[in-house]
Amino acid sequence: MASVDAQQYAEALRKSLMEDLFDGEELDDNDSSDQQQSTLALQGMDDSSQAQQQLSALESELEEFAGHEVIRAILEQGVVMQQHSADVGGRLRTLELESIQDYIAESDNLVALHDQIQHCDSILEHMEGLLGKFQADLGQVSEEIRALQVQSATMSTKLRNRRALEDRLGSFLEQLVVSEDLISSLLDSEVSEE
Repeated sequence: MASVDAQQYAEALRKSLMEDLFDGEELDDNDSSDQQQSTLALQGMDDSSQAQQQLSALESELEEFAGHEVIRAILEQGVVMQQHSADVGGRLRTLELESIQDYIAESDNLVALHDQIQHCDSILEHMEGLLGKFQADLGQVSEEIRALQVQSATMSTKLRNRRALEDRLGSFLEQLVVSEDLISSLLDSEVSEE
């Protein structure tokens, strides 16, 4: 069933390509389609001089490409061009059918690959969300570290100021302190009017 569909698809594709090559003209399925195209091309000529010019151009092209391996083999074997064209068309159809069969055979693998890619995409989206949240958290931590650095600098300044004040007040208080000898002499001596 699948090979019949593939053959129908290949035949429709071949017809479409041939119509595109010959400017959308309808083509028959028989081997005389190339002859009909040649006849249509020759009927469009207005006079025999144009036909003569095109024939001479064709002969010069044949001479130019006579050294080409494929063309030389065709000319030496005496193979009719239409037969060769049909052979090439048949090989192309066979290769196209094989290609379609390969694609159909690998379709399960392609579907599985597609599912795996979608799964990977969802995992990567989740990872992207986590990394974005982590980046935002790092930004907050960075702001908190900056705030702590400012507080630390402020506290360090206050500590330096307090130590400087303590040093000054300590030396001032040492100057104000009454010695023990003076205190004991004041306490031990008798009070008089003198």
